[in-house]
Amino acid sequence: CRALLARMTDSSMMTGCRVCVDGREGVILADNPSCMLATYKVKFLDVEDHAGEWFLKSKVYSSEASYKSAFNHNYIAKVCRQPRNDEWVAVGYCPVSYFGEKPAHKGNPESTATYEGATYFLTNSDVVEMFMKGPPTKFLPKFGGFCLTALSMGQLAPVSPDIYKIIDGRLYLFHTQDAKDAFEKDEGEGDASMMAKAKAAWKEKLASTEA
Repeated sequence: CRALLARMTDSSMMTGCRVCVDGREGVILADNPSCMLATYKVKFLDVEDHAGEWFLKSKVYSSEASYKSAFNHNYIAKVCRQPRNDEWVAVGYCPVSYFGEKPAHKGNPESTATYEGATYFLTNSDVVEMFMKGPPTKFLPKFGGFCLTALSMGQLAPVSPDIYKIIDGRLYLFHTQDAKDAFEKDEGEGDASMMAKAKAAWKEKLASTEA
């Protein structure tokens, strides 16, 4: 049963919140306060060019436990604190720079943007605007900025900010060059691939934040 959302006194506060729906990572794009039952439009980050889906706050749940979990007043706060590699954030690399023609580089401490409690250093004010309009999730690394290869083994490992790979327009980071090489040798689409294992492990990590 799809479970979303918490009891909030001001539904507009939820726009932009990171949420987890059935273990899938998403962002609330909009709310519909005119609806008596309160609905929220969620864009899932695992689907490219996804316009978003509407979810009903008053959905009937399959069990009392899932109902209480979904409507606990701390629910949104819990899912917004999903695993994030704050060590990578602290290094100060500009997330947008990973998508340029030149190698990724550190941002300017005077050009910052804050998103979901983390402050990122960007190259300049124009890049700050680009990052915030992106939306930020377009530029931020997948899997919270943890090493893809380690995650495929169920571990949240630190990364080297200059060892990365862009796949289908998304940023993936690695702990070492050996870790990246191992992924590239294994790269595939089957359930046994590192990417599939990493996605499954990340889904479990996200689901644990709903407990």
